[in-house]
Amino acid sequence: MQDLVAERARNGRFRDLFEFAARLDIRSFNRRQFEALVKAGAFDGLAPNRAQSFAAADLLLRHASRTAEERESRQENLFAGIERDFEARPSLPAIADWPSVEKLQNEFDAIGFYLSSHPLDPYGRSLERAGILRWVDLPAALAANGATRFRLAGIVIGKKERTSARGSRFAFVQLSDMSGAFEITVFSEVLAQARGLLDSAQPLIVTVDVRREEDSLRLTAQKIEPLDGVVAHAAAGLRVFVAEAEALPRLKSLIARETGGRGRVTVVLDLPSQEVELALPGGFRVNPGIRAAVKSLPGILDVHDI
Repeated sequence: MQDLVAERARNGRFRDLFEFAARLDIRSFNRRQFEALVKAGAFDGLAPNRAQSFAAADLLLRHASRTAEERESRQENLFAGIERDFEARPSLPAIADWPSVEKLQNEFDAIGFYLSSHPLDPYGRSLERAGILRWVDLPAALAANGATRFRLAGIVIGKKERTSARGSRFAFVQLSDMSGAFEITVFSEVLAQARGLLDSAQPLIVTVDVRREEDSLRLTAQKIEPLDGVVAHAAAGLRVFVAEAEALPRLKSLIARETGGRGRVTVVLDLPSQEVELALPGGFRVNPGIRAAVKSLPGILDVHDI
């Protein structure tokens, strides 16, 4: 990374991935490092489609190697006298970007935390309605009403299983919500019931008993369940942010199959002069599945609970 920063300081910002490859020193850079940078979002300013950049790793590293060989041999290629912007370059693979959840998981794998957003962000309003606490608010809630049992939401970011002196299995599970990371202890009975959920990478709701120990809180799991099942009835509706008019017929077709429910759906259009929000008439069946389906449509920027 020091070499890359020094190269950028000497010769200016990289204009695209191919120029990046042409200017890097392949003796201090490899495929694993390139893929980690893609997952972390380091190339978003050059190529926002991370899946496309990731799939182009071999192509770009071959380009880097070929360019390095030409520099070392001091041979001019066919286009050496032509403006660099007109050099012949292959195309990046034509593939769709990673879904939001996969993008965030790759981000976490690369740098150890969620950077651009958190997987639980779309659930914010539903979590509030369902009475799910944020980790950062737990100490105040514990002191305020004397209760010791609470529900928290989280994504599993680590798990260590152990065997007790009596031979039963238990686990220390680390989770992350929008406010931070926390750890719960899961004893044998709950662990046996929830092991599949803990390994599923899906958002979870954990019911915990809390005990204060000196300057820390000890959380013992009493129940673990999928978040989508808990908040499905808490969402009053969806706010759909549309980037292009071509997305509207596809959205209409999808939403039309969910009529007859009690949820509301509004569409937000970003017009040149103003942002317009339109409420669709009637009620709709709003659940995590329809939310995910709407969000995956081409031309949809984002979907929020309302």
